Amino acid sequence: MKPYKYKENITINRIPEFTDEWFEFRKSGLGGSDISAVMGLNGKYRSAINVFYEKIGVKRDGSQSMATVCGHLMEPIIAELWSYVDPSDVDALTAGNINLDAYNSKTPYRQCRDRKGQAVNANYPWLFYSMDREILNGMPMAGGEIAEKGGILELKTAAAHVLRQWESGVPIGYIAQTVHGMIVMEKEYAEIALFDNNRNMPIFYFHLKDMIDNGFVPSMIDTSKRFWYDRVLPAREIAEREGFDNVYSQPTPPEIVKLEPSVEDGEAYLQFMKERYRGDGYHALQGEEHTYRQALKDAVISSVVSLLGKKRDTLKSHLMKELNDSGAMEINFERGDDYLGRYELKKRGESYSPYNYIKKPSKSLLEEVVEKIEPIIDDFVSDNSRW
Repeated sequence: MKPYKYKENITINRIPEFTDEWFEFRKSGLGGSDISAVMGLNGKYRSAINVFYEKIGVKRDGSQSMATVCGHLMEPIIAELWSYVDPSDVDALTAGNINLDAYNSKTPYRQCRDRKGQAVNANYPWLFYSMDREILNGMPMAGGEIAEKGGILELKTAAAHVLRQWESGVPIGYIAQTVHGMIVMEKEYAEIALFDNNRNMPIFYFHLKDMIDNGFVPSMIDTSKRFWYDRVLPAREIAEREGFDNVYSQPTPPEIVKLEPSVEDGEAYLQFMKERYRGDGYHALQGEEHTYRQALKDAVISSVVSLLGKKRDTLKSHLMKELNDSGAMEINFERGDDYLGRYELKKRGESYSPYNYIKKPSKSLLEEVVEKIEPIIDDFVSDNSRW
C-alpha cells in the first residue's frame, strides 16, 4: 500500500510488520521502541549500542515473539474497553473501571481510530512512530476537557512478572515511547491503557506541555538527533565503504568502534558485548591500573552480593519457620488501612517455595541506597589495591 499524507508535514507509510521491507524501513530512523534505549532508559532489555548496530545495518532488528503476537491480538479488546471508561471521572479513569451501563447500551464515551503504519514528520526526519490508536479530534481528556486535536492511545499488556515495573507508575521507557509519539504526530495529549493479567486496566494520561516544561522533550529531541547524525549516519557510511555487514561474524572497523555509544549500566549492553566478542586466538592483554581497579571492584561487589544472598537465606528461614509453626500459607502485612504486601508459599513439585510480595521502595530510593554504598566499596578497593 502506498504512503499517504496525514498532515502537510506528516506522511504515514503502510508497511506490513516483520517483513523484509519493514526491517529495511526501520533502518531509516528511530522508532518508539528505540528511543528509550537511545536515552539510556531501558538498560535491562535494550541498550543504545543495540540500536546503533541495528540502524547501521549490521545487526538484525528484533524478531516477533509470543508476547508481541498476544499484545497485537489484545489491542482491539483494550481499545473497546477504553472507550467505555468515563474520562470525566478521573478516579474511574486511572483505575480503568468501565461503565457497565454504557457498555450494555453500546454508548461509548470516546472513540479512537486504528491508524496502522509508520509516521514520519518532516520536522523530525530522524524519527518515525507506529501508533496503536488515534484518539479522535474533539474527544474528552482526563477530567472532561476537550482535546480539540485529539491524541494518541498506547495499548499495553503486562504479565505477572512484568507488572511489578508498573507499581509506582508508568515505566520511564514507556513514557519516552509515548512522548516520542506525541512529538512525531504533533499531538498535545496521550493516554496509555494497561491491561494486566489480573484483568485490571489502569489508564495513564500525559500532556505534551508538561513534558516540555520539565525538559523531557528538549532532551529527547537533542539526544536522539545527535545519536542519529553524529553516530549512526557516519558509521553507516564507514560500514558501506569497508564492506562491514555483520557485527557478529566480522571484526568491527576501529572507526566504527570510536562512534559507538558509551558503556551503559544494565544487562542489555553486557549481553551484546558477550554475543559480539570474537577472540583472535588466545593472547593476554596487559592490564593497567584503571582496569585492575575495575576488576577488583567487580570481585568485591560479587563477594558482597554473595554475602547478602546468605543473609537473605537466613531471613527466608525465619519466615518459613513462622509459617511452618502456624500452618499458614501466607503472612499479610497491614498497618491501619495501608496494605503493605504479603509473604506467600506456593507449591512447586513436591515442596513449597516462598514468594515475597512486599511493596518495595521506589527505584529512585533504592538507587540512593546504592549511591551511599558505592563510595564505601570504592574506598575499600583503594585501601586494598595491590597495584
